Parts: sequence; structure tokens; C-alpha cells
Amino acid sequence: MNKCLTENHKFSPELVYKQFTELMRVVQEEYIRQMKKCIVLKQMQDPTNHAMFIKNKVPIRLRKKTSPYFGVVRCPKYKFGDYQNEILHVHWCSDEDMESITRIFTKKCIEYENQRYLNTNKTILKLPNELKELKAK
Repeated sequence: MNKCLTENHKFSPELVYKQFTELMRVVQEEYIRQMKKCIVLKQMQDPTNHAMFIKNKVPIRLRKKTSPYFGVVRCPKYKFGDYQNEILHVHWCSDEDMESITRIFTKKCIEYENQRYLNTNKTILKLPNELKELKAK
């Protein structure tokens, strides 16, 4: 209301109250109309009520069964545990040699993360490095 009225007009609380009550009346009427519509459409789904609607000359509106835009497809039942066991037996990690190699490789990777390959701190670094020092590092 403040935006609609110019600065010269006085703001009238009675006018605001009147418009608010009118808007609330319209909202209540729309709500009641929509609820009645939902009830009637629900009753139309039952074929035993069709005679009553035909007698009152109300066209019967049945909802067409449609799939949603992003359809949901029911997955057939299957034995997840059996399939998982089958995959685990076929997978490369089921081989004992491969498993031991993977463990060794992982251990070495962790060791190399803790030790720096080339030390570039010039205060500690002695150049040129001798071969025995490089081997020791």
C-alpha cells in the first residue's frame, strides 16, 4: 500500500484493513473450492459413484495413468550377496600373489611419503653429493 500511494495521500489504516479482509475472503473461497474439487475428483475414481455424477449431469473426469517425466523403473529382485561373491572371486585382488605385491607396494609408497627423495635445503645440503651419501639417503 505504501508503494501504491503517493506521498501526498495520507495512509489510512481502515483502507488497509478493508483490503486485507477482502483478500483473506478470496483466499478462503479459493481454498474451499480447491478442496471440494479434490474430494469430487477422488469420488470420481470409484466406478460405483459414476451413476450419481451422470444423474447430476457432471462429466466424469478420470486421471490418465502416466509415467513421471523422470521415470522410476522398479529393479527386479536379485541376490546381491551371490553376485558380490562371484565378482570378488573373479577380481584381480582374489589372487594371493597380487594381494601381497599390492601390500608391499603400498608399504613402500608410505615410506617414500615420509622420506624426501631429494633434500633441497641449502643450509643442510652438501654439494656435490658423493655416491655413498646418496645411497645412504
